[in-house]
Amino acid sequence: MKPLQSRLLISFLAITLSMTVMNAIVIRIVATNHFRSFLNGQTRHTEIITMLVRHLTIALSQTLISMAIVIVILTFAISWWLSKRLTYPLRTLIEQAEALAKGHFFHNSNPSNSHNEITYLSSTLNHMSQQLAQQANLRERLIQDISHELRTPLTALKASLAAIIDGVWMPTPERFALLMAEVTRFEKMVLDLERSMIQTQPTMRAKVPVNISNCLHLAIEHVKAIIEEKKIIFHVGILPVDQYVLTDADQLLQVFVNLLDNAYKYTLPHHSIEVKVEVTSRDIKTTIRDTGIGIPMKDLPYICERFYRVESSRDRKTGGTGLGLAIAKEIIIDSNGSLQIESQLGIGTIATVILPKVLSTFVSFS
Repeated sequence: MKPLQSRLLISFLAITLSMTVMNAIVIRIVATNHFRSFLNGQTRHTEIITMLVRHLTIALSQTLISMAIVIVILTFAISWWLSKRLTYPLRTLIEQAEALAKGHFFHNSNPSNSHNEITYLSSTLNHMSQQLAQQANLRERLIQDISHELRTPLTALKASLAAIIDGVWMPTPERFALLMAEVTRFEKMVLDLERSMIQTQPTMRAKVPVNISNCLHLAIEHVKAIIEEKKIIFHVGILPVDQYVLTDADQLLQVFVNLLDNAYKYTLPHHSIEVKVEVTSRDIKTTIRDTGIGIPMKDLPYICERFYRVESSRDRKTGGTGLGLAIAKEIIIDSNGSLQIESQLGIGTIATVILPKVLSTFVSFS
């Protein structure tokens, strides 16, 4: 028998036995005194009264002892069944927690319909297991994708360099440009992974008032040349003057660059990207809208989770690692804001950053 079940059983028995003994004592005293008072009113013979009271006491004692034995037996049976029923869900939770600690994930396909603390804990543990399993699958897929992305281009780089060394290919600027493009893509993948490792650990960055228009303008300069080269129609609305948010300047710049980077990656030539900023009495809302390929509805709930990638073949083409939006969302939440992603497949995507507005002076970028 398990320790908790034993303690519950002993507790039930102790309570029942204590109540039985107390009731027996009270019944014996009350019944004896009541019977003695009755006899005193019927006869003056002390010996007869004493004898009758003694017989009553013996009869009561035997009856109460018999009742106590029956009550204890019944209590033991009921307590054993009840303690087993109460501890079974806890034992199941312990087994599930031990399985999670060993890396074995589970899914309870038949949840209980009852509403209590144990059921809620079981549901929470089940949800945590599903989330951990999903994260493990996403990490495994990311490792496989990165291995594929690194192995294939590295083989091509090796072959290209060997061809140049052997004199098969001429070392033309075009050849070196192709090699540089592959190296740049590797550099971006490593940078995304480094950012993910940094963001996994809590970072104590000082938050200062940041001019959101200057930050957004700097982010646009990072990607403007690539957008124009791809022949994408790029429209920037009127940016507000002297509007500030409380955050880290470099991290906010990282968020805007990432969102703009995603927009132009998935927008076809001659389609459009629009950037606008709206100021309310409390918030500043920055919207980046594209008319790209969009995101499937089934992927939207997970698009900001770490390592989640929509259609791996498409992301291999664009070189994504499934980290950018996750990092961006963490940065915005850390600044008491929100990041919202809306999308329709074949129509486009809208990324909205909402941050609380503050009043202060301009913060420059280095």
